[in-house]
Amino acid sequence: MSLFSTRCTSKQPKKIPLRFVLVASFVLQIVGTVGLVGYLSFRNGHKAVENLAQQLMGETSKRIEEKLTNFLETAYLANQLNSAAIARGELNFNLEQPQPQSERFLWHQMQTFKNIQWISLGSETGEYLGIWRNQKDNSLQIVTANSSSNFLNVYYATDAFGNRGQQLHRKPEVYDARQRPWYKEAIAANKPMWTSIYPGFTPGTVYMAVTQPIRDRTGKLLGVCAVDISLSDIQNFLDEIKLSQKGQILAIEHSGMLVASSSGEFPFQQVPGKQELQRLHVLDSQTPLIRVAAEYLYSHFQGFDKIQGQQQLQFTKGGERYFVEVLPLSNNYGLKWSIAIAVPESDFMAEINSNTRTTIYSAWRRCWYRRQPGCWWRDG
Repeated sequence: MSLFSTRCTSKQPKKIPLRFVLVASFVLQIVGTVGLVGYLSFRNGHKAVENLAQQLMGETSKRIEEKLTNFLETAYLANQLNSAAIARGELNFNLEQPQPQSERFLWHQMQTFKNIQWISLGSETGEYLGIWRNQKDNSLQIVTANSSSNFLNVYYATDAFGNRGQQLHRKPEVYDARQRPWYKEAIAANKPMWTSIYPGFTPGTVYMAVTQPIRDRTGKLLGVCAVDISLSDIQNFLDEIKLSQKGQILAIEHSGMLVASSSGEFPFQQVPGKQELQRLHVLDSQTPLIRVAAEYLYSHFQGFDKIQGQQQLQFTKGGERYFVEVLPLSNNYGLKWSIAIAVPESDFMAEINSNTRTTIYSAWRRCWYRRQPGCWWRDG
């Protein structure tokens, strides 16, 4: 009997100390509570980032749309005024000799419309008259090319009233207005239109023009009037927008060719085997975020020309989450662009992660301090 009693006693499980049970249960509560708080804080942080990114992109896209629409409409209006002046006889295409009245008229147009780079008249015999804005000092210069200069562009200073002053310099290359994109595309379209983007006569310059062929009452071609804007002005505007640390803004044609971007990337590139500069396709951009965003948009819409309406999108690439907003921008004169804004989530997450760590630490401290009365009871 004594042996049996001894065996039974040896098989009884060892009792767990009450102190261990209380401490373990309290630790589990702390871990569970802190973990839940951390998870909720992190999830809410992601949602806050999404809302912030969408709000930021929405406000930015609205600002860009208003600015570019005004920018483009101003150039179109200036060219329409020049066309009307030709119809009234205030301007003409007899560009072989100096025309003080025409020069002053165009000079005042440039004074009125500050965002245009060139105003041009090109005759059907190749003569040229233009007003150029020097971006270095914002001065206005009269530019002519005709038989008297062997069709070399000659630049003249102007006074405070738009009168021709001293000759400043002349370009060594022959300039035939009929061979320029703003002239040839207007003749081909036979209506007011926006030209394609083209490199300027001066290396490193890029323009596009609103242009219009001018005919007399019998339909005979007299010439072309055009107003150029500089793509560098659009580029500078996009670059000035403080979006986020790594965010990028880009304007692309429906063909996928880059118009301008906040990265400052030149929209032309030198291609081996080609003498002339070639347009840069956005999928060949050297700016990683622009290229990644463009690849997503092209895949999502099955082509850049399929983008319809303003949309906010999200995608993940290489473990990174991105927010994208795309906005079509077009008009009745051949302009077909899309504006895209791309922002990586990581631009916002640094502060969110910091807040999450602070929340977890605060929760841990609060739970730990609440434990202290239990410690006093135990130690007593």
